[in-house]
Amino acid sequence: FSFFLCFFLHLIFFLNNFEMPYADPKKLKEHQKKYHQSKKYKEYDWKRRGIRLVEGDYERYMETSNCDCCGVELILGNKSKARKIIDHDHHSGYVRNIICNTCNIKRRVIDTLKMRLHLELYRVSFLLLH
Repeated sequence: FSFFLCFFLHLIFFLNNFEMPYADPKKLKEHQKKYHQSKKYKEYDWKRRGIRLVEGDYERYMETSNCDCCGVELILGNKSKARKIIDHDHHSGYVRNIICNTCNIKRRVIDTLKMRLHLELYRVSFLLLH
């Protein structure tokens, strides 16, 4: 019985003196913004998306200020045509370039057409051989 009484007294003391580290919504938002801009989060997010990083990719991403394809000045953010994108090969996962969103969309179309052409040539050669 004394164990439970002691336990509950400690629990009450703990709950009365416990403060949430980010009880203030503004502090929580600042913390989340800082975390989402950190190297640790960027690398986690890229790996989650299937990008295979080699040493120096993050530094190259941070140092690049112009698009490798068209030369436009890159912007960090989510809603710009010139936002910074890490372009990677979808088959191997390795980083190719640091480019703007516009060039990324153009490259995606070209990559899709290349893949469709490759598959069509494979289908035609299979039909001719069999």
